[in-house]
Amino acid sequence: MKRILSHLCSVILIYYLPGSILLSPSAFSQENGRPKGIPNPDSLVDSRFQDAYAKFDAKDYPTALRQFQEYIELDTGLVNYDSYGFLAECYRLMGNTDSGMAEYSKGVDRAAAILWRYRNQGVAIGVNDSASKMLESIREDQIAMSEIRFDSLYKWKARYPEFPDCLRKESGFVPYEELPIPIHQEAPEFPLSGRTSSSSGLWTSVLQAKVDKNGNPADINVLTSGGTDFDIASIRAFRKWTFKPPKHMGRYVMVKVVVPFSFRLGK
Repeated sequence: MKRILSHLCSVILIYYLPGSILLSPSAFSQENGRPKGIPNPDSLVDSRFQDAYAKFDAKDYPTALRQFQEYIELDTGLVNYDSYGFLAECYRLMGNTDSGMAEYSKGVDRAAAILWRYRNQGVAIGVNDSASKMLESIREDQIAMSEIRFDSLYKWKARYPEFPDCLRKESGFVPYEELPIPIHQEAPEFPLSGRTSSSSGLWTSVLQAKVDKNGNPADINVLTSGGTDFDIASIRAFRKWTFKPPKHMGRYVMVKVVVPFSFRLGK
């Protein structure tokens, strides 16, 4: 009997705190040493946001204002709620704080609406327990992200015309994200229970974990069980993984990743 062990090491889902980003495995496919389809090699932020920030950094405030306004209309999920801070600052520097305050009010209202929607989102019907567990976990994080967006915009509005310190270049702000790309992966050992099996089969354990600012997985839990022995083997291997430390706008953040480990036994 020929035993085959394989494990799928692509990160299939990532969602940031405080941003909100969804990825598929293809997002990590390499092209000339860089992930495909990403403007900045380490970035998932739309290039239009980067273009608007570049104009702001160059002190071309009229152009930056127009580009941030256009971007905000497209950013329906408020992934880059920071746009409102830059937009309000453009108005202040152009001598129109009333318009800056009005933009903050719009941002707070949008953030409140998104938070309300996630808090009142119903539980999915017709899905299995594993999928339901994953969806509920995502929903909880969406609520947490929405609370951060609302609280930030509310505080920024209350302090306006003061410019948020966290958005200052000298405070470390950068207009892109840095992904928690795996830099070391450990293959799990094939469990003894599978080795002694007389039949072929495929077992998959899907794990979820937080990636801390040092790039280490923490708080690992099983979203989909492939069987107790396979889950244990996957967790033992996953604990040895390391990731590129994730950042949001230049600052280290805690993110969550979901990784499937597949075990195959064939004749």
